[in-house]
Amino acid sequence: MSYSVLYRILPLDKELFEAEDLEKLQQECFEDDMIGDADEYGCSYLAFKTQELALTDDEVAYVLFESAGKIVASALLIDVDLFDEVEDDGFTGEYVFIASSIATFKPVSLEEFRGVDPSTASFGDKPQAFDGETLSALVEFLRPRLSNLEPEEFTPQEWIAEQLEAMAEQEEDEQ
Repeated sequence: MSYSVLYRILPLDKELFEAEDLEKLQQECFEDDMIGDADEYGCSYLAFKTQELALTDDEVAYVLFESAGKIVASALLIDVDLFDEVEDDGFTGEYVFIASSIATFKPVSLEEFRGVDPSTASFGDKPQAFDGETLSALVEFLRPRLSNLEPEEFTPQEWIAEQLEAMAEQEEDEQ
């Protein structure tokens, strides 16, 4: 089986997050809620009303979160759970992230991001992909901007490799 890694920009639901101050959003949503409420398996969840990202069984995604025209956080997405029925508040599912991979940093504007990936036309409403070389450049760009992690703790390439290895081991165990 082959595995693929997707790199995506995920716009946060404007209805839920647009009015938030970006630092407050980072603190409350990512650091307090997602990291603070991680389950016993080290997973964090972000509910959605409209699914913007999908994964197959052989994919993981490194997600950059966009709000108010700026990239404000990143995390490793490992699963997408769809609910059997729409919840009362309108949520239809949730994204599953590895909590220890959630990073917040000084918000990155589109112009700053284009310095890392000149091919990015806009953040927009649709997820976008970029290659591994761009990920390496982005990691180096973000390290001095980190808020909740020390620079040496910010190792997205290692997180991705570990997750892909765990998926391969799980597949072997199932055979």
